[in-house]
Amino acid sequence: AKVVMWMKHPPVYLGQYLVSPPLSLSRILAYEQEHDTVTYWYRAPLQYGKRTVETVALSTFIGRMSQHILPKGFPLIRY
Repeated sequence: AKVVMWMKHPPVYLGQYLVSPPLSLSRILAYEQEHDTVTYWYRAPLQYGKRTVETVALSTFIGRMSQHILPKGFPLIRY
């Protein structure tokens, strides 16, 4: 069942395994399976909180999110 979820909605599936996701699922606006693109929004720090919408390739999105996955055995610091 997880393989099917991964293939249908990779951004949602990946978000379940991040300890503290850098991007909430509500910020993902669209996943276009035909083009393998993900559209999401974020607040630009230098533009006084203005929302910026970005569309990137799925491989780029997964690469950016995987940078936030802690290595095995790495202690998590909660604040």
